[in-house]
Amino acid sequence: MQQRAVDAYKYLRSSDNSEYRVFDDEHRQFLDDNPEATEDNRKLYLKYLETPGLECAWRPWLFWRTDMCLTWIRATDVRRLTRMRTETVEQILDARLSEDSDGEATSTFEISAAICILGNQQLD
Repeated sequence: MQQRAVDAYKYLRSSDNSEYRVFDDEHRQFLDDNPEATEDNRKLYLKYLETPGLECAWRPWLFWRTDMCLTWIRATDVRRLTRMRTETVEQILDARLSEDSDGEATSTFEISAAICILGNQQLD
């Protein structure tokens, strides 16, 4: 059993598809910098819970790839990202339409995205 754990650790550390190495390095650095950390030193801000890929370090047997993590899915959610945009719908559409040579949106996806953005904006 111990050899399987060592193999799993090596896999997670070497994987390009997992954030495990990042969190492991941060943890080791913290322990090196704070060998006698108190309980207050070990506390993290709540926003840390939203760090994409956190589940790779928390439950690596369930989330061995970053794109499986709920934090990553949430961080890359189109609806959430559009709410974070500061541009207005008109600015987004004007910029996109001015890039097209024929003046029309070139794909159904772009039209759907514009509708989603418009739907998420509050009307005055």
